[in-house]
Amino acid sequence: MFLDNIVEVEGIAMVSSGLWHDSANYFALTDKSAGILIYAQGFKEPLVEKGDLVRVKGTLTTVGYTTDVNSLVIRPASPDDIEIIRKGETLPDPAIIFTDSAKSQLRNLEGSLVMIFGKISAYDNETITRGFWLTGPSDRDFDSVSSGMRVKFYDYAGIDISALGDGSFVAVQGVLIQDNEGEFYVRPTIDEDIREQTENRILFLTTIARKDLLTPTEEEPETTKKEESRDLVLPENVEAITWLLSSDNDFLSSRISGASNGKEVFACLYKEKGTRTKNYPPAIYELFQGNVSSKIPFPGEAEFPYLKDNVLLFAGRILPDDQNADWKIYSYDTATKEIKTLTSESYDQIEPVISPKKDFLLYSERRDGKWFVVKQDLSSGEKTTVAEDARSPTLSPTGNDLAFQHWNGKDWDIVTFNMRTGKTTGILSSSFNEFSPVWSPHGTKLLFVADYRGEVEVFIMDLFDYTITAATKDIFLTTNPFWLDESTLGFTMKTNLGWNIVKT
Repeated sequence: MFLDNIVEVEGIAMVSSGLWHDSANYFALTDKSAGILIYAQGFKEPLVEKGDLVRVKGTLTTVGYTTDVNSLVIRPASPDDIEIIRKGETLPDPAIIFTDSAKSQLRNLEGSLVMIFGKISAYDNETITRGFWLTGPSDRDFDSVSSGMRVKFYDYAGIDISALGDGSFVAVQGVLIQDNEGEFYVRPTIDEDIREQTENRILFLTTIARKDLLTPTEEEPETTKKEESRDLVLPENVEAITWLLSSDNDFLSSRISGASNGKEVFACLYKEKGTRTKNYPPAIYELFQGNVSSKIPFPGEAEFPYLKDNVLLFAGRILPDDQNADWKIYSYDTATKEIKTLTSESYDQIEPVISPKKDFLLYSERRDGKWFVVKQDLSSGEKTTVAEDARSPTLSPTGNDLAFQHWNGKDWDIVTFNMRTGKTTGILSSSFNEFSPVWSPHGTKLLFVADYRGEVEVFIMDLFDYTITAATKDIFLTTNPFWLDESTLGFTMKTNLGWNIVKT
């Protein structure tokens, strides 16, 4: 009703200027019954201090800080729209909540002070965006990261978590914010908002946390339920891995992609519908029996999954205000849930693969408008450029041979490169585009994508006789191939429900 209109509010500042943003006046107000964000882009005055009673006038919207596009926010037009009335007001006590509280309940606390508690995982004290994943669910299973919530702040906030790490038990106080993926996270306001606790203290907090917030106030989408409203129609010998109903007009949908080690399947998905906005950045999810099971707790965009044993590689970028932030390579241990940063150069680095011995990486790196295939030693960090005008590397099962797509000046070809001799051999070259090669687990076949029949499709090359077969008999728009085992391939396919991941 009031969105996009000028409103005026009065409340107590829950955070001082400069702690949430170093080049904008970003803070939050509460009137002890509710809270709201204030985002003044382009100016930092006046400097608001925590505890100030402040009157703010501005446009009410859900588009404020880059990563918080979903929360209600007031955007003042000038410093004159922010008036400090008096100082030293007392803030309300935070609501103590479980990290698995119902989203429909959390919306009522959005922008307010809360306290969450639990066990830390995905600890990060090195990047611009710092914090951790905190698991404190109502069932007291502190290792169930899918029931957790993100704690996030920036390196200039003056918050020191160096004494903490994965496995630490903490209680965190801060403002509850809904991010641009429709997920809730807690943003602390000062160093003292994060306190290490004993496990017994955490268990005590489960006895006083608000259990009324566990019950949804409205019907919420279930991530473990198949889409039943429409049947998924697939060609002969093709089975569904996902049952996602997506919009034909969503240009991002074709970029969903899968990865498997033969037992688990992870997928990069673009969520389309949220509380207040439609466009969501990509994230990686584990799939279980065709359904979205749990999201990898990475605080940003994540794409290009590659799974080797229990190591999931992906390209990710953590976005402060810069939508052109560089993509880096990360690893996620599916057993321990630990996330590590593997690259650090100021270039886009995507499409990672790892060697059979897990001693080096290969990935695509974009420099000055050109793509390169790069090898990086995981012990020393030493980098070597393997090929220029090339991307999408894939390794043979022995790790001795590499295949990638190479730009010949007119279109993409596929070539192989012997890691020992340095010899390059062209295996696919035509007037068509051939790209995205993927070596099979036993090394007998190569998946790739080409437009031989007028549409982009997945094809299989037999590496013994070099025969080529389409993944589907009839022509269907297919892309992003991967292997589930030597005889089963997965890929992204345009279906009657939109883009889905299938296998054959």
